[in-house]
Amino acid sequence: MLSQGSAYSVYMVYKLANDSYGLTDGYYGQELPVQKASVSVGGTHQTRKVCLQPNPQRSMRRNYHAALPRKRADGWIELELGEFICEGHEYGDVSFGLSEMNDLRRKNGLIVQGIEIRHKI
Repeated sequence: MLSQGSAYSVYMVYKLANDSYGLTDGYYGQELPVQKASVSVGGTHQTRKVCLQPNPQRSMRRNYHAALPRKRADGWIELELGEFICEGHEYGDVSFGLSEMNDLRRKNGLIVQGIEIRHKI
């Protein structure tokens, strides 16, 4: 149950396998990949650029204007996909997604623990 009029954030909790490919590294010297995260509830749809790389180089951080993940104390990584406000409708769906923006090559090694919806303070 979500509280009416409250703001929430949606987080993906994940790890990257040691042999992950195409998620955090550029191909053949290309730039760091940036993905598109989306959160929808009711008629509201929000998208933002995100990066799965937990520690991109400083020069890359400036150029992307993308949300960056953070490492948690339990060893997992969390990335805020977006946020929404609960309008108080008794029934409704919250949808979220993560998709590639430009590079449609093969990717592997994303281990998703789950999605967390947290009340914003």
